[in-house]
Amino acid sequence: MKNITTHFLIVVFTFYMSQILAQPQAEAVLQQKTKNIDTSYIHSYYEDLTLGFSIPRKYVDFSLRDIRNNKELDYEPNSNFAMGIKGAYKWLGLSVGLGLPHTADNISKYGKTNRLDLQINAYLRKFVIDGYLQYYQGFYLKNMDSYFENFNADKRSYYQRADLTFANVGLSARYVWNHRKFSYKAAYDFNEKQKKSAGSLVTGLFAFLNGASADSLVVPTFARDKFSEQALFSNISSINLGISVGYIYTLVVASHFFINIGIVPGLSLQAFSATDTKNNEVLAKGGFGISTVSRIALGYSKKRFYMAFTGVSGSNNLTNKNITAIDFGYGNVRFTIGYRFKLKKKLF
Repeated sequence: MKNITTHFLIVVFTFYMSQILAQPQAEAVLQQKTKNIDTSYIHSYYEDLTLGFSIPRKYVDFSLRDIRNNKELDYEPNSNFAMGIKGAYKWLGLSVGLGLPHTADNISKYGKTNRLDLQINAYLRKFVIDGYLQYYQGFYLKNMDSYFENFNADKRSYYQRADLTFANVGLSARYVWNHRKFSYKAAYDFNEKQKKSAGSLVTGLFAFLNGASADSLVVPTFARDKFSEQALFSNISSINLGISVGYIYTLVVASHFFINIGIVPGLSLQAFSATDTKNNEVLAKGGFGISTVSRIALGYSKKRFYMAFTGVSGSNNLTNKNITAIDFGYGNVRFTIGYRFKLKKKLF
């Protein structure tokens, strides 16, 4: 089952990549025609090389909550920051990074995490497209103080689950209605500048496949009396297909400072099922679900120099009436400082 799931994730993500790479020529034409933007609101650096140093961090989380007892298990991987480069030229935007190694003390405290994490946030003129292919193995229980009194994180290690795995593959495409006056690129790719405050209604479609698996029950022995029998599973998988409607806005302060905030909730048709260690089904449901994506960017942008803190986060929520709530979270945060280079000769 795990091999089938892995192959499926790779096929879906490959298809997604082919669709993204098929759009550059059309996007380039749009960028070159200033009639497609209101230049009193947006300044384009389309033919400049935008290049910056970045410190990115990608993450996932998996939580399980018993609604009646109001008890929660919040699992997170031992995530790490990286150092990298983020650049943009014409329609092309790329970022590469190298993860920083963990210390021995860090691994002892939080455990070891193996990961494959590919995330794409493509900011086109009229569309914003997000794609995710994530696989994590090795988690720790973040909210230890909910189960152990006087838990001291400075002196004790967290409860660790080296056997717990998390998989997430997803694709979303959203249309930016006010694309002539509002720019996603200004806040996240930096090869445009938002000159005056503006916002936009955002609508779109999304599809996600999530799953978590462990060799033993996800709920540890010391917490089982706080959870219903339907939460005592070792494997869970879900699928979400839906529509989303939200709003995003950039506030420009004193010409060069900007704050961007966007929230796009979605309503989905979802189905999920969970089994125990003997492959017996303990939970199954189909119906409606809620998925949410939020963005934030805080930055400073002059003619050439820029710097910004950006974040993209999402969650897919599974609820079994008034008994159990399950949340799959994902996203990334990044600090970038860079410069827009005026080129004497076009690169391509």
